[in-house]
Amino acid sequence: MKKQKGISIYGMQILFALIPLVVGAIILTIFSVVNITNSMEDSMYSRLRAVATGTRMYFEYDVENGIIEQDDDSFAYCDAIKEQGVDVTVFEGDTRFITSLRNADGSRNIGTQANADIWATVKAGGEYHSGGVMIGGKEYYVYYLPLYDGNGSVWGMSFAGESASAVHASKNAVMLSSILAALITVAIFAVIAVLVAKLVADPIKQLAVTSSELATGKLNTVWSAKSHVVEIKTLIVSIQELQGGLRESIGTVKDAADTLSTAVVDVDEKTGKNVDSVSQISEAIG
Repeated sequence: MKKQKGISIYGMQILFALIPLVVGAIILTIFSVVNITNSMEDSMYSRLRAVATGTRMYFEYDVENGIIEQDDDSFAYCDAIKEQGVDVTVFEGDTRFITSLRNADGSRNIGTQANADIWATVKAGGEYHSGGVMIGGKEYYVYYLPLYDGNGSVWGMSFAGESASAVHASKNAVMLSSILAALITVAIFAVIAVLVAKLVADPIKQLAVTSSELATGKLNTVWSAKSHVVEIKTLIVSIQELQGGLRESIGTVKDAADTLSTAVVDVDEKTGKNVDSVSQISEAIG
């Protein structure tokens, strides 16, 4: 049988199975990563707000009574919070007064000022949170809350911030996990698709070979194609019946040919005898 150009049914089945699967996996992975990272940001801001609130409550009494100081206890509180991965700061006005933030030389980042827009928002009694805020040359996700004095006026701010590099590392880990899960899922379903395609394609391939052999007159080909697909099972039975019918038809033709051959020989013999008789009569007449 001459090999035909094109895509085999085996390849088509795998393509039909894998293309929607891969596209769906990509879409779901992107959707999942976006949702998870957004949820992570929301959760992070909630955590930062809780830390900023705790910092405000811790220093609230001292601020209201005007006795807040840059002492060891204040810095110890800030450093204890930093061990949990979050930096905290108490601002007097827009200036850092007590903080866990440190400069490159290891000294505390005291006396530096917050962004003017941030201070304007908090000074008006609002809250401020954002990502991408630069502090001491590093990028942070931040949350600011107003800190009030005994008269109810905004005395300064409480701050909680998390390093953007740590946040990005967490996002990348989630993204990697999602991609890995998608790849594993695609691989599992690819194996299943290959097995199913093989179950469908193998009997069809055998049917094609058998049909080709029948077309060349090979009626005694022994084959045992099996399938769990109803349509393919029907086709197998049809080919088997065709093979049996061709055998029967060829047998009938062969028997008829044998009979005809015998008759021709018989006629030939009788014709020969008649010729001999005519010759004898001719000789007698002569």
